[in-house]
Amino acid sequence: MRTLLTLLFCLLPLIASAQWPTTVEEHLEIAVGPETNLSNPITLQLSADRTLVVLRHGPSTGPVYQIIDRYGRLEFPESQLLWPAVSQVDDGYLRVISDGDGGAIVGWENMAPPQDPGISVQRINSLGEIQWGDSARFVFSWENSYWGIIGWDICARSGGGFFAVMSQDDSGLPDNLYLQRLDNNGNRMWSETGIVACPSNNQTTEPIVISDESGGCYIIWKDFRSTTYGKLFMQRYDSDGNRMWEPDSGRFICYHTWFHQVIPDGENGFILQSNPGPTDYNTIYRIGPDGDILWEREEVSWYYWATISTGEPGFFYLCFPYYPGFPYILDEVGIYAQKMDIQGNTHWPTNPGAEMAYVEQWAFSQSSMDLHCRYQDGRLFGIYEFHRLGNESIPRMLYVQALNESGEKLFGNLGSLVAMLNEQGYERFRWASVAPDDDGGVTCVWDRNFDLGISHDLYGKHINANGSIGGPIWPPNQLPDPNRDPFLSVSNQTITYSLSIPGEVSIELYNVLGQQLSSESFFHQQAGAFSARLPTAGLSSGIYFLRLSTPIGEAVQKVAVVR
Repeated sequence: MRTLLTLLFCLLPLIASAQWPTTVEEHLEIAVGPETNLSNPITLQLSADRTLVVLRHGPSTGPVYQIIDRYGRLEFPESQLLWPAVSQVDDGYLRVISDGDGGAIVGWENMAPPQDPGISVQRINSLGEIQWGDSARFVFSWENSYWGIIGWDICARSGGGFFAVMSQDDSGLPDNLYLQRLDNNGNRMWSETGIVACPSNNQTTEPIVISDESGGCYIIWKDFRSTTYGKLFMQRYDSDGNRMWEPDSGRFICYHTWFHQVIPDGENGFILQSNPGPTDYNTIYRIGPDGDILWEREEVSWYYWATISTGEPGFFYLCFPYYPGFPYILDEVGIYAQKMDIQGNTHWPTNPGAEMAYVEQWAFSQSSMDLHCRYQDGRLFGIYEFHRLGNESIPRMLYVQALNESGEKLFGNLGSLVAMLNEQGYERFRWASVAPDDDGGVTCVWDRNFDLGISHDLYGKHINANGSIGGPIWPPNQLPDPNRDPFLSVSNQTITYSLSIPGEVSIELYNVLGQQLSSESFFHQQAGAFSARLPTAGLSSGIYFLRLSTPIGEAVQKVAVVR
């Protein structure tokens, strides 16, 4: 039985007392001010409806991270370093993936002395703590070598550990594609440089690596052999790094691609979205475990701003802009989505798809930010910007929309207005992303870029399941009471408790017969308030009891589960 206590390792002290903003004008300040200048936020949903935000800091400290709890409070007083041992680093672009255990793996480029150039990774556990030391882990590194990274990626490995791929350019020598495998502790399983994934005398770039769900991986990359615009190739590797397809140089997929995105299909193959040739529409491919193209579908998504998201088992989603009069009419544009199954069938029959928003005399922001979409629990969330046509392109409006399983809008005609920029000059939304929660709402995070692109402020906001601005709040009767310690409450599927002094804490689960179902101990927990999502999955209907034991007393709370 999956017990109530499997997520209690995620209980964290709450640093701030702020609540989610409730107006368009107010924002949660994640990193604001000239002393921060953080940029390029990437989000990942953690347990208990917490949102991990990983940020690029630039040459002063390297990449950092912050966690927002479900009540709109930052769990750290300031952003935390991913690489504390290094005082200066140019961190390049970031990759963030789930570690499969409630935490995350973060990867970044090392591009400036005194560090060796290469790729580094760090693990963050569900408590928000870095796991691989102040020096993190090197995936690829070349000592005293001049080279440039022209693409890299990481993915989780089924069965544990991770894969990383990198394409590098070394002083004009032939480019090579390298693959590396890491264990659960971030240790390299192969040589320092990994294995050569594609022996080629031609430029290889934009590699993507995904799990084959059998212990190995797929690599998809752009290759410029015998072409100016590049072809897409693919190769499969087993857990020992052996190539599984012929020829060794990879199998051809398509010509002249402008972009490519890949997700697993759930049946040991993968789904590819790309834009072959000089076309406005994109093509979707499904590739089987033997390297065969099982099917391809044209004109199911449009333009290279499109994005793809995994859905419920057997399905995936596409989100894209569409201009009915392109290329002659650009002041009419819509944001659309399509639901597809892994057999290649579309499920939202309207052309070009289910509408998220449609505007006239406004424009979709093509240059300053991309679309971002994520699916969870029957809802597809997408975030996008519209702006007025004209020299100043103001105001700029950031919207988020949710579609249900039938492709119907849940947040109004244009979506919920998240934020607006209405100042003169170069002010833009950048890197906006969505992180859905378990209640049908969504956390939005974005970069406000200003001062001609030099300065950055990072903000966040939560949209409720009904499309309103705001989020969960602490009920008055659940606030920590200094006259009642320890405090324990279970309400709205959330466990909350507080401690006035640090010490050992244990939480036990009992059924009505008094039988102990599970017990967890925290050998030293700081004073503070704590919260966690109530994991009711796996519990049958009935009454249960939680007992909290602390250095100064005990508290018991009855929990009712109804199926």
